Amino acid sequence: MAIVPALITGIGSLFIALKKCKSEIKTLEVNNKHEIEKLMKQHEIDIENLKEKYKLQSEAK
Repeated sequence: MAIVPALITGIGSLFIALKKCKSEIKTLEVNNKHEIEKLMKQHEIDIENLKEKYKLQSEAK
């Protein structure tokens, strides 16, 4: 008879843990998406700076 409450508790704990994991994964996906976007923008700025530097060096020669 003690097995039934233990099973119910175990199944409930499993569902709670799965829900928490899904929530954490979603949070990580959002954070990583923002980080990737930030890095891509910085990369574009760096490329533009390098182009401008190259242009100035070409004009100096």
